[in-house]
Amino acid sequence: MKKLIASTLAFAMLANISLARAQLTPPVMAAVSAREFFVGRDQGKPLLTVHLLNGVGSPGVYHIPMDTDLAQLIAYAGGASERADLSEITIRRGTRGNYKILDIDLHKSLKDSNEIFKLQDNDVVQIDSQFSAERPLQWVGIISAIASVVLSVYLVKDIQNKN
Repeated sequence: MKKLIASTLAFAMLANISLARAQLTPPVMAAVSAREFFVGRDQGKPLLTVHLLNGVGSPGVYHIPMDTDLAQLIAYAGGASERADLSEITIRRGTRGNYKILDIDLHKSLKDSNEIFKLQDNDVVQIDSQFSAERPLQWVGIISAIASVVLSVYLVKDIQNKN
């Protein structure tokens, strides 16, 4: 009986520790399937190539018209995903070995009515996702409640058997 209680408590502690770690570290980025999209129907106009890694309905390589801004790219890609954090957009601009990292807050740009960030050829856009601990917390609560009921029933029966 003591072993069962100890193992249940250990499980609950490990679940809480792993949940706390999950809240502190960003989720691992899932592999993006290689898809390619062409946007714009004007013949003869040059297109920019932009890599959109995640945070949208259809990530992939986009060939977009010149003067396309970040908000338009997100719209072309099917809109922001449910967990996309549009205040945490990272753009890698430049070529191999000679590039710079730009951090963009699209929410702030839209609120301030600033000109929305224009994309350039070979930009790599990564939209971070917000981690929600809501669902794991629900499961921990359900499992803890079930374990409490089972242990309570077992303890009551054990006490009744001793009397």
